[in-house]
Amino acid sequence: MTANRVSVIMPTFNRAPMIGESIQSVLDQTHREVELIVIDDGSTDETEAVVARYGDRVRYAKVENGGKPRALNIAMAMTTGDYIVVLDDDDVLLKNCIERHLTAIASDDSLGLTYSDFYRGGSGPDGKLAPATLFRAPDLPRDAAFPALLESMYFVHQGCLVRRQCYLEIGGFDAELRRAEDYDVLLRLLHRYPVAHVPEPLLIVRTHVGARGTAHDRFDAAERAIRDFGYLGRVYRRLHDSLELQEYLPRSVVATDPNWARLAAIKRIAVMMRKGIWDLAAEDLRRLAGAGLGAAPLSAEEIRVLGIALRNPPALIDLSRRPEERASLAAALRAPPLAALRPHLLRGLYWGLREVAADRLFAQSARLALEAVKVFGVTEVARLAWSRR
Repeated sequence: MTANRVSVIMPTFNRAPMIGESIQSVLDQTHREVELIVIDDGSTDETEAVVARYGDRVRYAKVENGGKPRALNIAMAMTTGDYIVVLDDDDVLLKNCIERHLTAIASDDSLGLTYSDFYRGGSGPDGKLAPATLFRAPDLPRDAAFPALLESMYFVHQGCLVRRQCYLEIGGFDAELRRAEDYDVLLRLLHRYPVAHVPEPLLIVRTHVGARGTAHDRFDAAERAIRDFGYLGRVYRRLHDSLELQEYLPRSVVATDPNWARLAAIKRIAVMMRKGIWDLAAEDLRRLAGAGLGAAPLSAEEIRVLGIALRNPPALIDLSRRPEERASLAAALRAPPLAALRPHLLRGLYWGLREVAADRLFAQSARLALEAVKVFGVTEVARLAWSRR
């Protein structure tokens, strides 16, 4: 290994029109100790010819189509750098991206990885990727980084620089996951290693309507969230089984909040709801009802967490298709000891249903609205709807 050498892995499949710009963004980095490995997961278009134009500045390997995680693991074994960046074949690094990440990670030997802000963009008039919307990632205390990631993916994998050894120690990518492999690997990394935020945009993530998936399972951009969501269920079931309850919270909260166990239980319920693990959410609700909420009023953090539990449109669309899970969840929520939770869950559901309806999924929204009436009561639902007029 060469000190400060960075290996950029670019997995690709049939992305000939866009991959050249992504490659060039790596070759143009201000940090010069960079190797670029393009791992082609069985492309059938002109991808190989596009990559060949760059000669020996790019290491190219083509494998039989087997999915992105498998291709990434093959490429990982080819790397010679101390640090790894995984860049999608349609995204672009800004010129100082690697330099800024290296400066941050070199300042603290305990760090396993760094992440940055990023832009989302599309093709400009000249066909090149142009930034459009800036996304600022939160700058969190170290002990809050993993609990926050359990709720939502607040930064992107391709906006990270990771020590190669960390990837090796967690076992690389899960080849059984055809989707959401990036979220899974970030959860495993942040569970084990400290992370730092580089507070500037260093990447442009391309938004486009091109096809995704493997050669045998292609789908368009609009389906991505639903496809990812299905595979995330596998990831979060494992987490439910393996994580201690206190790991859903920052260590500082566990050390200082006398009601941390109730907060952690509510947080795990909310996380399972957001990821569509309805049976485990209902099981945890029944457990919480049996233990009781205690005398202390709900904290501001508990109210916040309850407010996001049912505000994830892919999860709500999934719930609308599962009558047995809806019935089980409704029965658990009607338990009298959980009365204090229901208004805050309902407020989140209200905004989630608005987002589902905004996508013109009216049947799904209507089914969930009727279920809400059964769980929360006509009066409570009507009062909330009136207050939001």
